[in-house]
Amino acid sequence: MSDLEEEAYGKIAACFQSVKGEQQQALDENRKLLKDIGSIIKLVQSAYHHNVWDLEGISLETLTVQQLLGLKSDQVRPESESEKMGECMKSLVNEMANKHDEVCLLKSQINALEEVVHTASQKLHLKDQCIAQLNRQLEEITECFYTMSEHTPCEGPSMKDVKQEHPVVETSSSDTATVDTITNDLLENLSIQDTQESEMLRLLNTELNELFDLHSKQEFQAMDCRRKRLSCFFEMLTSERDNTVRKLENIRSHLRILQSDLEQPCLTSNSPETGPDDPDTKMLEVLRWKLHSLDQCNRELHGKCQRLDIESKIKISELQAQIESDNGFSQRNSDILKEIADLICKLHSSDFSYNEVYDESSTDNPFCIAIKEMFEQRSEQEQKQMACKNDTKTPTPKREPTKATKPSAATAKTKSTTKPLTKPTTTKTITAKTTTKARTSK
Repeated sequence: MSDLEEEAYGKIAACFQSVKGEQQQALDENRKLLKDIGSIIKLVQSAYHHNVWDLEGISLETLTVQQLLGLKSDQVRPESESEKMGECMKSLVNEMANKHDEVCLLKSQINALEEVVHTASQKLHLKDQCIAQLNRQLEEITECFYTMSEHTPCEGPSMKDVKQEHPVVETSSSDTATVDTITNDLLENLSIQDTQESEMLRLLNTELNELFDLHSKQEFQAMDCRRKRLSCFFEMLTSERDNTVRKLENIRSHLRILQSDLEQPCLTSNSPETGPDDPDTKMLEVLRWKLHSLDQCNRELHGKCQRLDIESKIKISELQAQIESDNGFSQRNSDILKEIADLICKLHSSDFSYNEVYDESSTDNPFCIAIKEMFEQRSEQEQKQMACKNDTKTPTPKREPTKATKPSAATAKTKSTTKPLTKPTTTKTITAKTTTKARTSK
């Protein structure tokens, strides 16, 4: 039994091993087929979506590319559009790399030239600023000269004294004529320089454009000639810049002298670079004389202003004192009027206040009405007294005149007293009694 079992076990194991090997082989074939199917699907998808048959990147294990395309072994596969495009792209990339190197070289050269152009433009901008500043200064100087020529005819005694002290400071027609000629010459020179600079800029622009064209054409000999011409241009610009800087320094030195030595009109300064016949120096000397005369005029005007200020202060103080005195008088008058108004209010039977004086008109004013009524009462009293006097003058033997003369004495007392408003009620009662007695006597 054991031999049979061992033999059967050996056959079963061999069969199992063979089945296992066939299974592994089938699995490998299936894996290769799945891989080929995936790559074919990718190829078809890329061809469908991108219209590119990338056969070089495909890797098949169960069949070849020619078998996939249905070609024979000796038949040449036609070149696709993608391959042609790839070759073209490769050649184009190579050309672009070469051109890129050339462009980098050109860019470096252009950057160097741009730096040169930038420095030149900065210099030109600086020159333009200097010219504009000089134009502004010339305009200010001409305005000062015009104002001085307008103000010189009005002369006072103080100006005559100044001219006696400094006879050289007189402004004559010859000085103004020289100033006008100098300013006109300077303006003409500035306009000429401006045109020259614009022409130089135009030439520089054309030279740079031609240099760029030659650089693109790679004509190195012509480029060297152009560079030499540009260097000459730049040397001219630097020399002009140095000249302008020297002129500006000269002007600054003259202005410093004007600022520091304004009190010394006879001081003259000629720099070694500019001689005495320089128009700038002449103009600055004339400007110095004019400024000195302006300084003298300003001092005189300042003295006049101080005197006028003192006089105005004195007048203001006098006016203030007069106003204060007038205010005191008006205050006293208002107090007196208020007392009179209070007395009138006390004498009159109606009630009203002092403030009503300013509210009503003269016809409706309660004070005016009260004064009118008092005046009427006074006139009635006087008439009554006159009537009483006339009655007493008639001779009557039966009556004594002593009682009739008493009212006249009382009225005389009321007339002669200077303070009738202190006891107005007593006067009324006395006059009333006298009138009644006079009537009873009749």
